[in-house]
Amino acid sequence: MIRRLLPAIHTWALGLWFGSLVMTGIAAAVLFPTLKQLDPTLGAYPLYTGEHWMLAAGRVAERLFFASDIIGFGCAGVAIFSLAIGGFLGDRPWRQVLGALRITLIAAIVLVLSYQLMVLGPRMNTNLRTYWMAAATGGEAGNAAAATAATAFRADHPTAQTVLGVLTALVGVTLLLAGVAPNPAGTPLTTLAAGGTGEAAGAVRTGKSKYEEPAENKAPVARRSKR
Repeated sequence: MIRRLLPAIHTWALGLWFGSLVMTGIAAAVLFPTLKQLDPTLGAYPLYTGEHWMLAAGRVAERLFFASDIIGFGCAGVAIFSLAIGGFLGDRPWRQVLGALRITLIAAIVLVLSYQLMVLGPRMNTNLRTYWMAAATGGEAGNAAAATAATAFRADHPTAQTVLGVLTALVGVTLLLAGVAPNPAGTPLTTLAAGGTGEAAGAVRTGKSKYEEPAENKAPVARRSKR
């Protein structure tokens, strides 16, 4: 029973993570141009002479990406744990070409996610918060410090976009491979989700093997007559 649930849990975690990455990217792509067009003035930064729409968009986007990082960290743990437990229980996906490719992709995901969470993310957050604090201070010194911090933050922005794109692609491909990989019963999850086709899915649904002898070919059992 556990072996049957593990592939579903693995695929569910990857699907949730992939959806979170895609929606976060879409939200950011809509948020920044919209606020730039509205060109608001923020009462929390009365002395800041720079672009207030960038401050507003950054405050919202920072929360979106923080939530996405939490979802990604949790889903990565569930995906890795379910795949590892499945291997220890006897699935041994590394013995198959498809399974070995999935493990390689998971390892690449871990590397990219680690760089994002441990190197790039903290540096960008430090520059972002320095930018906010300096903008809130305002004045000549505050505006100059805010401009410096904003420049440092923007320098990392292309790298952050690349990391997000690579991570989304890796998770998406891994999700696709997880959907077509055989489950412990030998049937792809996508086939089972669609109701199953072919002999393998029929065997899963009915519990009968294709090698079972048809009933009409079985020798009749003679009944003992009553005297």
